[in-house]
Amino acid sequence: MRTIIIYRETDDYYPDVRNWLADFSRRYPDKVIEEYSPDDVKIDDLIRVNELNKFPAIAALDNQNKVVARWTEDMLPKLADVAYYSEEKAERSDAEKFSANNKHEVIEPPTAADKPSVD
Repeated sequence: MRTIIIYRETDDYYPDVRNWLADFSRRYPDKVIEEYSPDDVKIDDLIRVNELNKFPAIAALDNQNKVVARWTEDMLPKLADVAYYSEEKAERSDAEKFSANNKHEVIEPPTAADKPSVD
């Protein structure tokens, strides 16, 4: 599942969208929302098939790009409503998770160079 937002930077609602996205990023730093312009040819079919023709539009899409939930036009949705459908950012490797969760000092065995010299 993924979440997208479609908006134009030249429209009157643009400052509200930018503020909403900034709030979303602060509150849910591990969630992803893909941003698109309605003029982007990559999403022409998506807009047409799912009737996302009023902007700004936010849509949660399943693996076949079918809309599971949508919010359009008048009011931007509650952050928590969109976060529910948004996927997590790429997860860290298991080694990174282990390292972050188990902060401890690694003690190396002494080497010959570490031994005091006898005069």
